Amino acid sequence: MKGTPRFASRARTRYVPDMSTQEILLEEIKRQPEPVLIEVWHYLKFFTRQREEEAWADVLPSREVEQEVLDQLDSK
Repeated sequence: MKGTPRFASRARTRYVPDMSTQEILLEEIKRQPEPVLIEVWHYLKFFTRQREEEAWADVLPSREVEQEVLDQLDSK
């Protein structure tokens, strides 16, 4: 069908042992249609935000602690 996006095919994906992970990803990305690229971009943004939040997890109070503080303030 014309106009139907083609998704990644395992049959045409070849990896050269000397390629870095970044090089492999870039080569695979070059072959993907726009809808797949958008999904990959959204996932990368989500993953980046998640890692940033985890980096602050030991510094910031947990949601449970925040809720306890709010409950205490509400009871006053």
